[in-house]
Amino acid sequence: VDEIRYKNEDAAFKAARLAELEKSLPARLRCLFDLVLAPLQSAIGDAGRLIISPDGKLSQLSFAAMQMADGSLAGERWEIDYVSTCRDLLADAAPPVGAKSMLIVANPDFAAGGGVTLASSRSARGLALAFDRTTLPELGELPGTRDEMNAVRDLVAAQGVSVTTLSGAEAREGKISSLSPSPTWLHFATHGFVLPPNASIRHAPRAEGALISTGEPGKAAPALADNPMQRSMLALAGANTTFARWAAGELPPGEDDGLLSAEEIAALDLGHTWLAVLSACETAAGEPLAGEGVMGMRRGFFLAGVRHLVMTFWSIDDERTVELMKNFYGALGQGAHPAAALHRVQREALIHWRKEQGLQSAVYLACPFALSTSGRLP
Repeated sequence: VDEIRYKNEDAAFKAARLAELEKSLPARLRCLFDLVLAPLQSAIGDAGRLIISPDGKLSQLSFAAMQMADGSLAGERWEIDYVSTCRDLLADAAPPVGAKSMLIVANPDFAAGGGVTLASSRSARGLALAFDRTTLPELGELPGTRDEMNAVRDLVAAQGVSVTTLSGAEAREGKISSLSPSPTWLHFATHGFVLPPNASIRHAPRAEGALISTGEPGKAAPALADNPMQRSMLALAGANTTFARWAAGELPPGEDDGLLSAEEIAALDLGHTWLAVLSACETAAGEPLAGEGVMGMRRGFFLAGVRHLVMTFWSIDDERTVELMKNFYGALGQGAHPAAALHRVQREALIHWRKEQGLQSAVYLACPFALSTSGRLP
């Protein structure tokens, strides 16, 4: 009885918080606009595009969600693109010519590999992350990613693009690391997350139960858990199996453990990939460093050679994202640049979902998506 009562109270608390957020959201979004963009309006003038090079915590903010004085959102008014630094706009980023290829990685089997014999922490070669059990996420199935894979595959194939899909147990890290050459378009539809640092590992030279490997028995690497490029991850086949092994005090081999970190992505050769889409939660997250941008997925993909990256500032809806991605690739098929395609789709989604479900749902569903670029924009 107590358990049921507590659950009901929790549900009521969540409902109250959502109602409070819905009521206060316009004022909060308007405050953001007044603080950040309103002082620049005279300089912006009649421009239809804003190219944002944010620093510090501004790099984790969706500018599209800011609300103007007339009630419209910035994402409805401007095409908003992001760059790590303005010099990125000088890089050559000519659209691909000739035959295009695409790889879709979606709907991984997170429990794959449960029977694999794993190496011990003392014999593993290379570095490993360190976490305690409280920081391990629980990855559930994402049926929307399967629908998204099928819908995008059929749509893009009809445009004459050669499409390869990896799903289930085949959506493995090893399959991605062996890409040669890299595809023109690369699409991930899975869980994305940034694991927090482990404070006990950060401040102690040795920590009982920690999974740390330096290649030398008996020596620890306390700074390793603080590396945001290793804590920013995309989940692939076998991810839950790896989490279970960590919790049991075992260390899987890092080259195919179901967790594709930003550091591992940076080591890939994605020089032929013009566009990567991360249809996953919080892929724009990471650790913002003043003057350095965000240490996370976006840094990893650009170091690997990707020219344009669609990323997300917060969690995305598994079902509604399918519709948004179909519209995005449909716009690409009509010849739109990724920046223009995303703006068109985001703007239409904001207007539609705002009428159908209200401001809060529209912001939550459409505004997390953003395009970061490393190259000239049309």
